[in-house]
Amino acid sequence: MFVGRSNLLALTEQLIEVSGGTQVAPWETRPVLVVEGLGGSGRSALLRQIREQWAGRTPTVLVFPLALPSEHESTVRPVLAAVMLGLSAEVPGFKVAFPRVVLAQIAMAEPAVDDDPALAVDEMTRRVRGYREPIALLQFVGDLVRTAGRLGAGRLPGVEAIAPDLADNLAKTVVARLRGSGWLTKLSWRDALDWFGSNSQMGNNDPMRALALLNRKARSIKPAVREELDDQLVGALLADLRHSLARATGRPTNVVVLLDDCDAPSASAFAASLLRVRRTTATAPGGTAPPDPLTLITVSGGALGQHLAASQSTSVREHESRLSELNRVQLRQSGPLLRVSSADLLPQDVLQLTRDPELFDWPLEPGTGVISDAVHRLTDGHPEATMLVLRKLAQEPQLIDDLGAALRRDGPAGLPVEEYLLHRIVTALSPHRRLNPALVGMLVTLSAGRDRLEAQSLSSLLKSGRGDRGMLLDSPTLWSHPGPGSEPSLHPFVRYLCLRALASRGKNHPAGWDKVFTMLRAAVAPDDLAGRLHHDLALAETGAQTQALAGELAGLLLRMPAEDWLSLLDQVVATPNPRRTGRAANLLDEDATEHGPRPGSVARLLEVLHGLSDRCLSDQTILCGLYLLAEHDCEQLADSARNSVVLIRRATRYRRLAAPLL
Repeated sequence: MFVGRSNLLALTEQLIEVSGGTQVAPWETRPVLVVEGLGGSGRSALLRQIREQWAGRTPTVLVFPLALPSEHESTVRPVLAAVMLGLSAEVPGFKVAFPRVVLAQIAMAEPAVDDDPALAVDEMTRRVRGYREPIALLQFVGDLVRTAGRLGAGRLPGVEAIAPDLADNLAKTVVARLRGSGWLTKLSWRDALDWFGSNSQMGNNDPMRALALLNRKARSIKPAVREELDDQLVGALLADLRHSLARATGRPTNVVVLLDDCDAPSASAFAASLLRVRRTTATAPGGTAPPDPLTLITVSGGALGQHLAASQSTSVREHESRLSELNRVQLRQSGPLLRVSSADLLPQDVLQLTRDPELFDWPLEPGTGVISDAVHRLTDGHPEATMLVLRKLAQEPQLIDDLGAALRRDGPAGLPVEEYLLHRIVTALSPHRRLNPALVGMLVTLSAGRDRLEAQSLSSLLKSGRGDRGMLLDSPTLWSHPGPGSEPSLHPFVRYLCLRALASRGKNHPAGWDKVFTMLRAAVAPDDLAGRLHHDLALAETGAQTQALAGELAGLLLRMPAEDWLSLLDQVVATPNPRRTGRAANLLDEDATEHGPRPGSVARLLEVLHGLSDRCLSDQTILCGLYLLAEHDCEQLADSARNSVVLIRRATRYRRLAAPLL
């Protein structure tokens, strides 16, 4: 079930529809959309949803680049074949033909028999003439279909490989559109040959020489030559689309190409080439080519957008935005590349999932609202984590009061749920989607940092090369949330999973809890009061240590503006300590006042708020009790503050949080 992310779906509609709305110029070339998100964030589900929405309405293809043969991984050729075949499927009102792309595939299919340019041209002439025959061409295209069938799901929901009978039918469709007449008529390839001749880099308008040169480029391993080849092939694709759709009067939509796992080298090369070709077309002197009718939507772990932005010239404008801030004006200003973050599920989205009778059958108590609130508080709306935890709770409803146990239960691949999720998140950072277990351990170590800058200070504990560290530290999807300073912080749910793993390391671990927080404490800048107190709290193991920390905070309350003091307190308690699970709940015991911190004191408020930072805390009674304690303590401390109204306002906030739990 696909829920939420309605803003993102609305954005894709603007990019696909020709009209696009009042702020998108009709017939304008649409920017390449890169949807960036963590592993398990629902990126692939988004593409499947778009395919299902538009299949049958416009030519649409979903391509899976990781199914590519490894020897072609850094070229666009297999992706191009899958795109061509997927867009050839029957859609009312559209008849897309690809003579230029097919002719290029013919030219590259086999090595030339001779390196001599004249002999190579003769060989290419014989080859092209041979594929004027219908039977030979049908066999060639059929082989293309069967090879690319592993890559493209076309417009058939849930199909990731093309069945043999479907392959034969699709091959006949491709060839029939190339021919445009009876089966006995030979192809002339005239338009395609004219295009290659006019686009020849040798300037001699000789199509056979241009195809022979294309053949030689296909054998090269030099990156610059491969890039030239990629651009010629993508240019041929766009020319075929323009020519085919020029006949579709009143066309309401663009054709749609959906690229999954676009950090893969072949998919990344395709997207980069499309941007280069569009830029070249737009800036060519006297260029008359109209905008192309292609909408490309890709998903990425974050590396693709960085690569595309870095590889383009300064004329390529890039726009990064969160979906909550997107509007049509921003879309118009986006330039050729539009990067957006895939949205986590909102509380109402999790509630919708929880109440779906086709997915879950819940007992009467404690109610779907309670369940969805607890799950969203834990996962922060991470889509796959949300679904996994909901399924565990459906199997064992008693775990609603022990979400930590739910995370420890077996999940996919025979791993505990929390370990599986960390593997998914780290694996998604790799262009090849291969798990490197060492990277998981490295991310666990880095998670102690409040932001990326602090995490970088722990690099000496990582036994890895610069590339591995860069993959973790440079990821815009991992470090996607505002930090205490100018640097971003780790995604909250990812950090929580990592902190649980960090807390489970033994005392003698070279990067255990005490080791990493001691390093962070030693590196704190002299003027970073919040950082010093935060790390002191993380290292506190006894009540006496916490009391000393609370004493310093109590003194600061008398001297600091109340707003600044509460902000400082929030930063100090922001990191949960899984080693102290249950400590805050003990404050609710009847003898807490005798053996614990005094009610109405900074020490108790510190303990309460630190306990509330634990995302696994879901027991309604305990949550309610802690919110009420926080309310009481803020009211009592208001008399000591320089501005009592600020603390009274905070007390009211805690009262509102407790009210639904009473």
